[in-house]
Amino acid sequence: MLTRVGGLLLIIGSLLAAFLAVLVLRGAPVGLGGAEVNGQYVLAAFALIAAGTAAVAFGGAAPFGTRTIRVATVVTSAGSLLIAASGVGGETTGVVFAIAGLFITAIGFLALGAALVRSPGASRWIGAGMLAGAVFAIVGTIGPHDIQPVALAGIALVIASIAALGILGIRAAPAAADQAPGEDQPGSTRIRANR
Repeated sequence: MLTRVGGLLLIIGSLLAAFLAVLVLRGAPVGLGGAEVNGQYVLAAFALIAAGTAAVAFGGAAPFGTRTIRVATVVTSAGSLLIAASGVGGETTGVVFAIAGLFITAIGFLALGAALVRSPGASRWIGAGMLAGAVFAIVGTIGPHDIQPVALAGIALVIASIAALGILGIRAAPAAADQAPGEDQPGSTRIRANR
C-alpha cells in the first residue's frame, strides 16, 4: 500500500516538473523558492518526489525490495528533501541546501538507475532511461552552449523516468509483510513437503 501511495506521489511530482519545464521553454522565470509562484511550484515538485521516493523505499514492494534499490531510493529522497527545504531558510542556508540536495539527488538517482538496470522486466528499461537522462542533463548543462538541447532532452527523460518509476510503484507487487499468510510472493517457488 505504501509503495502505491509513493508511486502516486511520484507521478504527481513528475507532472508538476513537466509543467515547470514547459514554462521554462516558454521563457517564464523559474527558480528555487523565492516569492514567485513558479519557485514555490519547484519546491512542491521536489517535496512530492522526496515523499514519493521515501514511500516506495519504505514500502519495500518488488522491485523496490532489494537493499541496493532501497538505499539508492532513500538517498534520492534525502537529496530531493534538501532541495525542497532550500526555499524555507535564509539565502545562504538555501544555497547550501540546494547545492547539497542537487549533489545527493544526482548520486541517488544514478545509483537507483544502475540498480534498476540489473533488475528484470520493465525496471531495466526505467533504469536505463534514468541513467541516460541524468547523463544527458549533466553533460548538456556543463558543456558548451550549443549542446543545450542535450540537457533539455536529458531533463525530459529524467522527468519521464520519475513518472515511470511512479507507475512501477503503483503496479508493484505487495511486500511479504503485506501478504496474507500462505500467499506466495510473485515469482517465488514454494516447496511443499510430501506427507
